[in-house]
Amino acid sequence: MLGGLHQVHQEDVSYSRQFLRKYWRESHGEIDETNSPNTCLDVGAGIGRVSKNVLINVFPRLVVDFLEPNQDFCKRAMKDLPRVNLRNLFCTVAQNFSVTVDQERQPQANVDEHVLLHVATKKHQWVLAEPYDLIWIQWAILYVEDSALIHMLSEFGSIGSRHLVIKCNTTRGDVEHLDEEDGSIIRSEKQVRMILHQSGWKVLHHTKESYRGFEDLFPVHTFGCVREA
Repeated sequence: MLGGLHQVHQEDVSYSRQFLRKYWRESHGEIDETNSPNTCLDVGAGIGRVSKNVLINVFPRLVVDFLEPNQDFCKRAMKDLPRVNLRNLFCTVAQNFSVTVDQERQPQANVDEHVLLHVATKKHQWVLAEPYDLIWIQWAILYVEDSALIHMLSEFGSIGSRHLVIKCNTTRGDVEHLDEEDGSIIRSEKQVRMILHQSGWKVLHHTKESYRGFEDLFPVHTFGCVREA
């Protein structure tokens, strides 16, 4: 979601598509049917704006799981997005989300009747048959404290996921900004990089974006990461 700044939608989508294509080529080579991710977790997915306009646009065969705390948003996404591209919608906050991989588990189909909505109001661990090929987190780390964020990002790596993209606002200096009204945290670029390093991720590709007419807003940075050896 864009927090009311709908004017930046087209630029945001364009930036993200360009970034994702370049990042995947740098880490995997030229994109084609045999060299594309199969599964993705969209963290803070909202109504599916990024999944629909970026992830599925760049990788049409991609199967996406949502992590989104608003159940109404999840239900709307189930109506608006192609069912063939949806699998699980985990309706819970990031702090309650945990996953593990059981390789003996039968891979889940992604046909219409198998799109599942899961709701959890407390910590819960879901079992997957395979790790995500890609994890996309856009404007969602604002509401996750450092320790919980490091734990979540570390867990993604520990289950075998190897590609992570974080898109977020940052402060212009080295000090974080705390919004006392909604409790959100805008970290510095240095802080974001430190959290990625502490959770075992290496930044492979990075961009800083500027939106026309909104130059006075906090800068938007996108970090394309791979799992550190």
